[in-house]
Amino acid sequence: NISYPELNNMAKKLLIERTFSSDEKSITIEDLNIFDNNGKIIVDATVSGSMKGELRLTGDPYYDPSDSTLKIKNLDFDLQTRNAIAKSANWLMHHKLAEKIQDKLNLTIAKKVEEAKQMICKMLVNKYLGHNVHLTGKLDNLYVNEIFLAKESIKANLLFKGGINLMMKR
Repeated sequence: NISYPELNNMAKKLLIERTFSSDEKSITIEDLNIFDNNGKIIVDATVSGSMKGELRLTGDPYYDPSDSTLKIKNLDFDLQTRNAIAKSANWLMHHKLAEKIQDKLNLTIAKKVEEAKQMICKMLVNKYLGHNVHLTGKLDNLYVNEIFLAKESIKANLLFKGGINLMMKR
């Protein structure tokens, strides 16, 4: 579970005050806010430089197991932003600003996955379930199977491999 405020803090460390240049023009990201809207990640960015104002991009979140990162694919300007850019700053679209931001917006969540693993391991150590029933187990591996967007956070569906023993005493 990664809350949107936590996600925003992570993203801001990567993108705030970062300048993206093309030819003789550039923009700097001054602020940003990430949230979900109908299954899409929304990135609202306040920019300054050759263009001043708000940009809105949308994309699809996914988990990359090779480096334990949350990434966004298909990041692109939303229709309203695209129309505004076409009128005043068409160079932003032609110089693939959305792709440049997408490439930088790789949020490492290895710590969160490790925290989940530790929590599960603690739960498997001689857990008393009541009426002389004890559970013990061992967690060998934990995998992020998929991620999905919820109202307050991004959630991960986890798969794990290991073994459990259920002991019942009379």
